[in-house]
Amino acid sequence: MCVDYTDLNKACPKNFYPLPSIDKLVDSASGNELLSLMDAYSRYHQIKMHPSDEDKTTFMTARVNYCYQTMPFGLKNAGATYQRLMDRVFEGQVGRNMEVYVDDMIVKSVLGSNHHEDLMEAFSRIRKHNMRLNPEKCSFGRRGGKFLGFMVTSKGIEINPDKCKAIQEMKSPSNVKEVQRLTGRIAALSRFLPHLGDKSAPFFKCLKKNAAFEWNSECEEAFTLLKEKLSAPPVLSKPVQGLPLHLYLSVGDHTISSVILQEVDGEQKIVYFVLQKPDLSGRLVAWSVELSEYGLQYDKRGKVGAQTLADFVVELTPEEGEKLSTKWILFVDGSTNENESGAGVTLQGPGELVLEQSLRFQFKTSNNQAEYEALIAGLILAIEGQIDSLLVRTDSLLVASQVNGEFQVKEPALIKYVERVRQLMGRLQQVVVEFVPRTQNQRADALAKLASTRKPGNNRSVIQETLVNPSIEGDLVASVVRQETWMNPVIDILFAPPKVSPPEKYEAVVTEVHEGVCTSHIGGRSLASKVLRTGFYWTTIRKDCAEFVRKCERCQVFADLPRAPPEQLATISSPWPFAIWGVDLVGPFPTARSQMKFILVAVDYFIKWVEVEPLASITAAKTTSFYWKRIVCRFGLPRAIVSDNGTQFASNQTKEFCEEMGI
Repeated sequence: MCVDYTDLNKACPKNFYPLPSIDKLVDSASGNELLSLMDAYSRYHQIKMHPSDEDKTTFMTARVNYCYQTMPFGLKNAGATYQRLMDRVFEGQVGRNMEVYVDDMIVKSVLGSNHHEDLMEAFSRIRKHNMRLNPEKCSFGRRGGKFLGFMVTSKGIEINPDKCKAIQEMKSPSNVKEVQRLTGRIAALSRFLPHLGDKSAPFFKCLKKNAAFEWNSECEEAFTLLKEKLSAPPVLSKPVQGLPLHLYLSVGDHTISSVILQEVDGEQKIVYFVLQKPDLSGRLVAWSVELSEYGLQYDKRGKVGAQTLADFVVELTPEEGEKLSTKWILFVDGSTNENESGAGVTLQGPGELVLEQSLRFQFKTSNNQAEYEALIAGLILAIEGQIDSLLVRTDSLLVASQVNGEFQVKEPALIKYVERVRQLMGRLQQVVVEFVPRTQNQRADALAKLASTRKPGNNRSVIQETLVNPSIEGDLVASVVRQETWMNPVIDILFAPPKVSPPEKYEAVVTEVHEGVCTSHIGGRSLASKVLRTGFYWTTIRKDCAEFVRKCERCQVFADLPRAPPEQLATISSPWPFAIWGVDLVGPFPTARSQMKFILVAVDYFIKWVEVEPLASITAAKTTSFYWKRIVCRFGLPRAIVSDNGTQFASNQTKEFCEEMGI
């Protein structure tokens, strides 16, 4: 059975009692000679509810309503309340020889000879507060065990074998969901896997939204390497007080990794967790002040061998036949506001050569059209500069995806822009269009805002240009030859200009069209259109027709009232569902099974819910039984029950039942 306490949790204030840090608990539990793991029985049900709060946990069943006398699962503050209780029960013992996280408890002893006394102290408090333990989940006097998802032993902290086995038994993912499941399991074991960021980089490439799923050889190789690393994971230890900590950093192509070590008896041990203050921001001086209290020292790197320098030179030396890239980079961006719009173009060449152009539009454009205008202007600038290889970067994902064919173009105006862009791209040897964040396109964005917010000519260091018409518009020329045919007289009549009527004929024309023969007292807009089709025109025709309709007496009398209800409104007799019921007896009918020939019917006034029960005879006892079983037990106490003056409804027994129930 599951009870939904969503509404109750919304009404209750949040209890901000903090839960202990899992890292600190695991670090404190490791390195002890003996451990005893305990688990509380029924968890929250060991806490009694306050008598005044018991009715707030009420829930309904088919026959009776129940409420909890102990704290149920699903309450918002259940975890914080239970943790506060456990801290009070084991006050003075938590942190010394015991750690508690909600219902998970562990008794630790640095020396095995003291473990018996530590257990006696814990059991005395458990017995004092009448707590109950789950014997199936308790284990005593062990060298190690699972605590909060980690294997805690006297040597240190080891990897959870169940989590490790789950990854080793996984098959190669075949879709995005399986890759997400793999990365989630890897994240739980990140402390035990060195250089995890570089090793799992191929997995995250499969999770890109705009790319199709592909599990290639690189992903399979990384998956195999991950399983090999999990076959011999390291053992983590907690730091030894008084010994220096060594921080090692590793910088890769995609990630930065770090590890903290301590040398104990000539052996380097990986530290699981170090107590630290919250991260602070500031410059290096502020960092040095904050870190000085920890006694950190920076050691310079030792001598670098000749082989390392040779490897570095070989890595940066280009291969034979490889040419240095002379590709030009084009940054484009468009900007649109309520008044004006513009575009910015930045073209970067070899060395420090930079060309900047600011475009101002004298026509209305949308944001996407402004982005396309900027791209077209940049391509024209590259063509005029006789550039062969071009890399275009824009902060509009829509433009980049539509040009590359990843997104479908549906808007007619954008279809023309895409055709124009591809036509210009065909005039270059190599063009690549890619999407970049706005932070990497700041200069082009500034030029676009300059064009859309300032008047031209204010910045003489930037090439400025004004576009009068969109780039996709061209001159369309069509030859029209008129020949004498039978259609010419008809065309002359259809396209003849309307007759301009003198002012004194306005009212007569409008009156005839609105109230004349075969007319229907049409509205002002329809009246103006019909007058135009008749062949009359004047400059204020719409205004005069609308004013004439407002003054028409018949239109005001017989017109439909706007927003009027279709029928007369009636009051609702029942204020809420199942508050008022109507009861009546139907029959007699032909005798059915068990001599049933009457039907007792009850209808809810609010939602028209119907409850029926067949009867063999009409008595007051059966009527009260119907009220109790069919109405009260199923829908609660009603406010009123409406019936006629039949004997079964107006009897003393029925009246006494209703008075007792408050109906």
